[in-house]
Amino acid sequence: MVGVVATVVMQSSHATLLLTLTALASGQLPYLPALAIAIGANIGTTVTAVLGALSAGVAARRLAGAHVIFNLVTAVVALALLVPLAWLVDAIAELAGLAETAWPLKLALFHTLFNLLGIVLILPWISRLAAFLERRFPEPTRLLPTQARYLDPAALNHADTAVNAMEQECRRLDRRAYHLLCSAILMPSAEVIGRPPERRSVEAPIAPDTWPLVNARYHERIKPLLTEILTFQARIDVPLTEAQQQRLEMLQSRTLRMVEALRFGEVLQRSLLRHSARMSPLREAHDDLRLAVATGLNRLADEQEGQTIAAPIDEVRRHWQEEMARRLRSHHLDPWLASSLMNDLHQASRLIAALAEPSPP
Repeated sequence: MVGVVATVVMQSSHATLLLTLTALASGQLPYLPALAIAIGANIGTTVTAVLGALSAGVAARRLAGAHVIFNLVTAVVALALLVPLAWLVDAIAELAGLAETAWPLKLALFHTLFNLLGIVLILPWISRLAAFLERRFPEPTRLLPTQARYLDPAALNHADTAVNAMEQECRRLDRRAYHLLCSAILMPSAEVIGRPPERRSVEAPIAPDTWPLVNARYHERIKPLLTEILTFQARIDVPLTEAQQQRLEMLQSRTLRMVEALRFGEVLQRSLLRHSARMSPLREAHDDLRLAVATGLNRLADEQEGQTIAAPIDEVRRHWQEEMARRLRSHHLDPWLASSLMNDLHQASRLIAALAEPSPP
């Protein structure tokens, strides 16, 4: 109990052990009680963990629970085996050539031994312990897709955690935007992200009714999350290093450019849906355009350079500008449709340009 109380009061098991070592070395404390205080100091650390987890998330409460269980189990076993463990410490000390009265070194050895004992006891039960803690501290009611996952108010207390929370949430927004941009060009994201898109993917039949409209999905999944991200960033009121400030500015710039690309994708999708029939005069050009944008998105996901990302759509745009002029001269393309295609190529170029724009230094 002395070890528990001292650790709780001083908020440090190391301070308790240092005082115990001093008292033991000066002869003011017997050997076995000193060992018991070392065990109590380990129990005292659980109070700090519990207090810290009260206002934290589910994961922190689970970790604090594991910390309490580990230390309590270790303490119970160590107290039950206190005398045998003391004998073991004496035996090891003798083998190591320590003096019989080297109490501080023996106390340090004992502290190490009973922590190793705890590891040996708990390690085989980690999976069951994790399952128990997950049942004891379940996740809250499942968040709606529009809600932030990492923007915990507790993260605002420290610059590192605030910036890390922003990075994680912005990555979630990026993933949603990638999927929605794939919908904008009427291609499954599995055919775009993770592997180079293929010609057969864009030439497949298109069922317009099966594709979610970009504008509706943007207001459902993107805008609410973007609002939470911007609100969280505005609430960061702790001192930031220059590198952290630049990182936040880069994240905001990239996120806003991603949203800008979605607005271009919204316009592009409407035209692609109108001319999605296999016999449409614009289907061939649209297939080239969709493949070029898909290739740019694929390269963007691989974090390639802006020029590499924009190259496919630039090539398609040059080709179809020449091809439109040829078909107009030969009366194989209606001028009204030609103007629609010109606008679609322009929207696709603006979409990729928004994504490929270099981040601020």
